[in-house]
Amino acid sequence: MQLPAGSARLEPAHFLANLWKRQDEKNFHQIFANTLLEIATLNSEIFSVRTIGGARIPLFDHVTQIVTDPGERSPFAKAVINKLINFSFEHIFAEGFDFYSTLSEYLIKDYNSDAGGKYAEYYTPNAVAKIMAAILVPAGSPPRNANCYDPAAGSGTLLMNLAHALGEDRCSIFTQDISQKSSGLLRLNLILNNLVHSIPNVIKGNTILEPYPFHTVNDKAPEKFVIVVSNPPLKLDFSDWRDQLDTKENKDRFFAGLPNIPKASKDKMAIYLLFLQHIIHSLTPTGKAAIVVPTGFITAQSGIDKKYDSTSSKTRCSPESSPCPATSLRPPAPTSPSSSSTPPTKLRSSSSTPQPSAKKSKTAKTKKRFSAPKNNNASSTPLKPRMHRRISRWR
Repeated sequence: MQLPAGSARLEPAHFLANLWKRQDEKNFHQIFANTLLEIATLNSEIFSVRTIGGARIPLFDHVTQIVTDPGERSPFAKAVINKLINFSFEHIFAEGFDFYSTLSEYLIKDYNSDAGGKYAEYYTPNAVAKIMAAILVPAGSPPRNANCYDPAAGSGTLLMNLAHALGEDRCSIFTQDISQKSSGLLRLNLILNNLVHSIPNVIKGNTILEPYPFHTVNDKAPEKFVIVVSNPPLKLDFSDWRDQLDTKENKDRFFAGLPNIPKASKDKMAIYLLFLQHIIHSLTPTGKAAIVVPTGFITAQSGIDKKYDSTSSKTRCSPESSPCPATSLRPPAPTSPSSSSTPPTKLRSSSSTPQPSAKKSKTAKTKKRFSAPKNNNASSTPLKPRMHRRISRWR
């Protein structure tokens, strides 16, 4: 029988049935832990996550060491084996993504809530992830061989929803995250969701300081990505290595600039601004991205937030490119100058300015459309110049 690529290699001694028969042997916790370590070593090429330096992080650690009291380790190992031996995984594998995504959210959501949001790095609500995947993947015609990237992947909730929308056999996943625990959870997600082929593309490392050059290590890996999805950390103290980013080599990547180091509250440094710029830099010319950002970013009137919006709109998003790499939430460009498409209602002015007469020239229409309303009611606030430009690009 020919097993598919990515199948785990196991010896008879590694089977649950064998471990269950040996549970009454002395120091069973060592037998249990050593078996898992042997499985990890035997399948190192398939299931190991890599670091920036190339070191391999195995699938299993010495799991019984998490029990502090040595006398309780064998009872712990026995309890695990006795739970697993009578459990059938067949129906779970048949349900696939729908089962694991619900289970993963249930466990991590409570884990995060009980700790007061401390573990938000592992958790993005599944509903949000589904919406982002629906934005990025055209209904009924998903692209083939799509390369998908998340520079702050966490446990991979966004990527699992994206891969499910595309088709697990139609995409490759590329990730980087500074947390080893997150990378471990992501690896488990890939195994459970038939994405084992993407495990070699999971990198543990600092994305902003040392972005991993996938294309230089793997001939099949792209230099730029077709789809990027991310829920990056919003605020983080990166004052220790901020100045290392201020180099000529990073000028194009951080085109809108670097946040300054504040005198106080360094833990509130807006690192998400660096992730946004890195994502734009990582896209192909026709690539798409969906990114979670704080609400204040949309209405920013100063600083890097405003410069980012202006720069990405003018130099990295032209009416001829579709879709706009800056954000998947922007309306698509019109296909021709005569297109009758209009921007979403949210981008329109709330004023009650009447529409110009159809007999007037096109120039007169444009001038009238963007002129300030004549009445002075408080509810008729004219659009700000920056919003004018945003709308006009899609007229």
